[in-house]
Amino acid sequence: RYPPHKSKVREMKEECPPLTLPNVEAALHCLTLGSSNNLKQAEGALLSWQKQQVNPYTFALLCATLNPQVRLAALLSLKAVVKQSWKDRGRSSQRHFLDEPTKQQVRALLLSFVTTGENPLVHQETIDGQYRNQYNAESVVQDRTVQAAATSCLVQVALFDLPKISQDLVPLLVNHAMSQQQHVVQKRNSMFALEALFEELSEKRLLGIKQYLRTVAVNHVASLIQEGARHVTMVGMDATLSETCSLLIRTIRYLLHSSLTNITESPGQASRAAVDQWMKLIFDCSAAYLTKRQQESVNDVESIRLIQLMWELVVEVQQAHPIAFGRYLELFLNMYYNVIFLGFDGTSSVGDLQTFLKYYEDRMHHSSPMPDELLILALRFMANVASCSQYLPDAETNEAVPNIRSDEARTNITAKGDAQFQQSDVQHAVHVVWNSFFSSHRVCDLADLCICHFMAISPEAIEDWVVDPENYFITEDSRDAKENVAVSALALFCSFIEALAARPIVVPRLIALLNDSESQMNVCRQEIVGKPVANGSCSKIHPSVVLWEAIYTAAGLSTTVLEDFEGWDFQSWYRRVLLPCLNVFVSNNDSTQLIPLLRRRIVWLLGCNASGLSRDLSPFQPLIKIISCNTSKSNDSAVKLTAVQVISTMLGNFDEAAADCALHAEFIIDSLYRLAIEFVELESQSMLLDVIPLVLLYITGTGRDITATVANASVSPLPSIWDCACGERVLLRRSIITILSIVTSSIGPGASEILFPISFHVLASSLNTSASVDHAFQVDETLLLWLTTLRFTETYSEPIGTLFPTLVGLLEVDFEHLRLSMMITEMYILIGGKAFLISHSESLCKLFRLTIDNVRPRGVKYIGLVLEALLRECPREGGLLLLSSGILETMLRSCALNYTENPHCEPDRVITVYLNALSRILVVSPDLLDHLFPLNTGAVSFGGRELIHLYIKLLNDETPIYSQILWMKFLFSLLPPSGASSAPECQITPALDDLMVPFLSQCILCLPSAKHVRESGGPYKPELYDEETIYAGQERYEAILRHAVSKDDIAQVDLMDLAREKVAFSKSNGRTTDPGLLTALIKILQ
Repeated sequence: RYPPHKSKVREMKEECPPLTLPNVEAALHCLTLGSSNNLKQAEGALLSWQKQQVNPYTFALLCATLNPQVRLAALLSLKAVVKQSWKDRGRSSQRHFLDEPTKQQVRALLLSFVTTGENPLVHQETIDGQYRNQYNAESVVQDRTVQAAATSCLVQVALFDLPKISQDLVPLLVNHAMSQQQHVVQKRNSMFALEALFEELSEKRLLGIKQYLRTVAVNHVASLIQEGARHVTMVGMDATLSETCSLLIRTIRYLLHSSLTNITESPGQASRAAVDQWMKLIFDCSAAYLTKRQQESVNDVESIRLIQLMWELVVEVQQAHPIAFGRYLELFLNMYYNVIFLGFDGTSSVGDLQTFLKYYEDRMHHSSPMPDELLILALRFMANVASCSQYLPDAETNEAVPNIRSDEARTNITAKGDAQFQQSDVQHAVHVVWNSFFSSHRVCDLADLCICHFMAISPEAIEDWVVDPENYFITEDSRDAKENVAVSALALFCSFIEALAARPIVVPRLIALLNDSESQMNVCRQEIVGKPVANGSCSKIHPSVVLWEAIYTAAGLSTTVLEDFEGWDFQSWYRRVLLPCLNVFVSNNDSTQLIPLLRRRIVWLLGCNASGLSRDLSPFQPLIKIISCNTSKSNDSAVKLTAVQVISTMLGNFDEAAADCALHAEFIIDSLYRLAIEFVELESQSMLLDVIPLVLLYITGTGRDITATVANASVSPLPSIWDCACGERVLLRRSIITILSIVTSSIGPGASEILFPISFHVLASSLNTSASVDHAFQVDETLLLWLTTLRFTETYSEPIGTLFPTLVGLLEVDFEHLRLSMMITEMYILIGGKAFLISHSESLCKLFRLTIDNVRPRGVKYIGLVLEALLRECPREGGLLLLSSGILETMLRSCALNYTENPHCEPDRVITVYLNALSRILVVSPDLLDHLFPLNTGAVSFGGRELIHLYIKLLNDETPIYSQILWMKFLFSLLPPSGASSAPECQITPALDDLMVPFLSQCILCLPSAKHVRESGGPYKPELYDEETIYAGQERYEAILRHAVSKDDIAQVDLMDLAREKVAFSKSNGRTTDPGLLTALIKILQ
């Protein structure tokens, strides 16, 4: 990005009211009302006081907290002050910061608010010298909004104060939270502040904060656990007590999550014993809850919430500290195993279909009595343990082994840092997980249950599918393991598939099922025919259909692992089973089934394995039939969207199986557009439109051309879709822009004339300043389309030029899109030449005035592109344009400041761009700058001699070779036999005569490089940054640029021939006082 080099922000110079407490409270009151007419003035006053009188203003905010009407606004404003003025972080040299007495007042007030509700400023003198004696501490204690604001501000202060000043904060909050003299609400507030502080600290990555949190954990976890255990026994007695208990559990969770390893290794035994007590308490509470759950069919919300918080602690702490948690593994593995199987018997370890089917039929009458939120946590714990790399029995792959420290040394430095584990701890954890708990029988039971019960579609999901297939697809595609039982079960099954110890148990069972071709064909026919088997919403879905849908889900997630096992070949299975099943579905579009469950899953399965298919096994034909079918109820929205998803995957990976795409591109694109109009959800429409560019890129990426019919099919529907893409659907316009860019690039020269009516409509509406808010996110894509369109424009016309003022308007807002804007301007000059200059000279001058001397050095190179194009195409007219608009004077002043080495001058790389432009102007009009000389810069007078001296000063190896050659051509052109006679009165020619010796000295250094570059083809344009090349239409751009260079008089002059001519004349006429320089130069030129 290229923001202004010099600030363009204009501050409103409105008179700010004096800083008094009534004025501050009035401004805060305006903020509280929100819709006040004086809102802007109030915000301006508060910002002005903060900027100019930060300490008195902060004290005024503290005093304003005595007023209940503005208390919340005062706390929020105080937090803003704390963030900006508490600590100098080197972000601004003009910002004022709080002094220590004011900071101490802030700390005291915030701490009083969150502990006792008292205000230390009561009965004290305010900023106006007045006293306020009325204050209700109880209202502060009870107001949760105020407490949240005060806590948030206190946490921010604590973060800035770390590590020294805030060391007393945690002990103080802990004491208040545990004090028996405090009211229960006050204790809750203290606990709320403590929990918020630890939550914030646990998210930080700085080593100092981590060390501080570990120290706090070791010192205070025992007392917090003791208080937490006391509150757990009182849950349900009082709502505030229950809330405090929840806060305590979350606080302990943050401490254990960050520091369990340090706590268990601390020298004292109290912390470790407290953690043991806490884990035992969680287990006992869970056991009591499970017993109650089995005996009574009750739904105690408070108990579920408490157990959920405890189990979240267990899951997160185990994941963060696998080895340190090893001492509790066996306890919780057995507990969660029982939770998962609550209400179910263990499955048989026989991998035949009949066993699976029987178990699924049992599931129709039995369901888990556990709430989903708890079941998810149990499955997540199992998945985390099974997939943990520190529990692997193989020493070579176990990530804990390199961190084992020796018994002799307390700390052992390894390749991965300080060692953290005792060997016995690692061995114990590995033994518990894979030798003791995860036996073959248990792995089989868990895998079977995941597939047959948890991963199978639920009746609720079937209802959702029936009601709205499109929304069901979107919802199912975005499920999360922390919120969905099926996805948590998928994670557990995948952990078994990926674990080397469990893989030999699970994979052969899955392969045995998948090799049962006859059963799979039968179940496909079953879905088509349908068979009522029960009452309710699932009455038309046979259990075997639901079961095989879950098996195929497991197979799709295990693709890469299955390929490594003997007896499995995906291509063979696809040929024997999937393709025939797919053909059965495609040829039978009428079904009595409630939903096309298996049909959709088989289509999805193709996307998981398409990269392994050859072209002769391509599923593209069936997929095309699915997305193009508009009469079958079996190919509903969910099936069609899944087919589109598979097509997208195949095209994105350039799979060989997608080769038929080019043959049916027009048909595919028509079908995608039809579906985009048919579907109503934004996510669906976006996915469909995003596939069309993939189709076009696949065609061009495989060496084919986009035909006229395909191009027409791609762009014809775009105007109507563009006009309908309003409001929240404006995001669809990005896909439209991408499609237009690809089609323009693919058609080649002349494409813009064909597509211009569509492109013009898109560009004009996207860049219109009235629509800038809606289209701000896609400006880059729009400008890229604009640039691509211009690069493939063969003939300039005024309708194309009418868009250019819009570009200047975009730059008036900011310089975020400077790079593309300058490239577009360059293309206008290259294709429009004098015709464009005549029509848009005023806009071009405005563009230069906006940018030159106002952008950062990196952006000036792109301004140089425009200057080069302008002065290459129209050197005389361009020079006069820059002169009349004041641009040349601006450039000369920058050169003058650089020449005098002013501390505020532009760097050499910026001056190089300016000197390039001046060189082109002065070659054709050497006297054009005479009336501007001399410039008064304060230090010295800058005239023609100083300009020539600046050229010679910067003519060195650090200057780009393109500029070296251009400058030497310009300077040599000033020498006779033609230079002096062509402009005898100009100021720069005599200046070069005076500086002939240093000029020739620099030529001796630079000409060898220039000679080598000429022999190798030489640069024909200024160097840019390689990482910022715009590849769309790049070859076309290079061709246009080379053509422009071929007509450039300066480029056609051979530097060596010019130098030989001038040097020979100077030698014969004795124009230099150092003949040795001429001799050396002549030798280089030979």
